[in-house]
Amino acid sequence: MSEIITVKIQGNRGNPPSLQTVVESTRMRLDKMDAKESAYYKGADPHFTYSGIIEYLPVANPQLLQNDDTVIDLINIDPLINTNRQFSIIDDPEPFPNGHWEVALVRYRGE
Repeated sequence: MSEIITVKIQGNRGNPPSLQTVVESTRMRLDKMDAKESAYYKGADPHFTYSGIIEYLPVANPQLLQNDDTVIDLINIDPLINTNRQFSIIDDPEPFPNGHWEVALVRYRGE
């Protein structure tokens, strides 16, 4: 089952690298991957691996989103860490001409 969430995206940019907000607010469709598909991303936990479609972003810069960027859910709170849910991009994000990006994500979990 899909869910539509509002997200902020942060990543290490610049020289020297520092954490910067790449996208302040946009929508993302989030779908759980099945175990076989998530096994492709070696080491990713199949219960916390998702595919995401991020909408309304410019595609002129193919480096806008990068592997290891952090996607932060601006609405939903993770009860284990008592803060907004967070995901890490675990593949090479793919831009499409209609303004959406497809990514694979793994959710951060509290200890």
